[in-house]
This record gives sequence, structure tokens and C-alpha cells, in this order.
Amino acid sequence: MGSIKNNIAFLCLSNNYAKYLGKKFADNLDMFFANISDILEYNLINGDMLETAGKEYFDAQQERVIGSVCQYENTIICGTFEILINNVDRLKNNSLVVYLKLDKKTIEKYEKDDKNSKFLIKEITFEQEDKLCNDCADIVINIADNDNQNIEAIKNSIINYYKEN
Repeated sequence: MGSIKNNIAFLCLSNNYAKYLGKKFADNLDMFFANISDILEYNLINGDMLETAGKEYFDAQQERVIGSVCQYENTIICGTFEILINNVDRLKNNSLVVYLKLDKKTIEKYEKDDKNSKFLIKEITFEQEDKLCNDCADIVINIADNDNQNIEAIKNSIINYYKEN
């Protein structure tokens, strides 16, 4: 049996859905919840930081924050697709990566009212991003319409993953 990771990272093409289900899943398992995107925004996006401190400093601080989150314990981690996919190797050191696979219609449902969503870009690149997530995830969960069913599917998949590895 492989070593058990301290965290679970939810990789998803909908940041809003990953955040929604991540909170529910964390509560269900009595785990902590961390959204890397929210933490970065809280720590780094304060007014003119990028303009006043410069891109190099901003990038270094962003790397520091992401590295710190990757070291958390007993935590469900989520964030934007871009942040997670760019840091998937770092996450895999301490996290089991679970791809919450949504169809385009469900992504649109969760992203349509979000002014910050990049759904239109995702519409164009859906197949490539979906394949990338499938390839780098430890576990892939086809998301259904029922939250409880999804939570149970994730739990069972994690148990089966550790039984097989």
C-alpha cells in the first residue's frame, strides 16, 4: 500500500464548483478547507502591489503562498484550474489529486454568474483542459447532480485508490 497523503486537492474546470463541493466534503470528513485562489487574493492582491512591488516580487510571493498551502495537513485544497495545474507536481507531494469531472453544461451553471470566471476561454479549450486533468489526477470522479452521491463516490474512490496502491 502506498503512503497516505495528508491532503486532498480538488482539481476542477469550475473553481466555483470545486470550492462549493470542497467545503461540503471538508465538513463531512471534519477536515480543514483551503482555497488557494482566496488565500492568494487575501495575501497578494492588495491594491497596487503588482505595480508598486513589481512582477518579480509578486511572483515570488505567490510561489511562497502556494508552497505554504501545499504543506498544510488534513486539508481539502482547491483553487483555479490554472493555479492547480501549474502546481500539480508540488501538490502531489502531500495531496491526493482528485479531478472533479464536470460536463460543459454543469460548468456553465456554476460559472455563468461569476464576473471573474474564464468560462468563455474554457468553452474553447474544454477538451484539452479535460484531458490534462484526467492525465495528472490520481482519481477521476464523474460528477452527478446529487452532492451526497458525489461525496460518497469520492470517499469510495479514495478508499479503493489506497487499497490498489
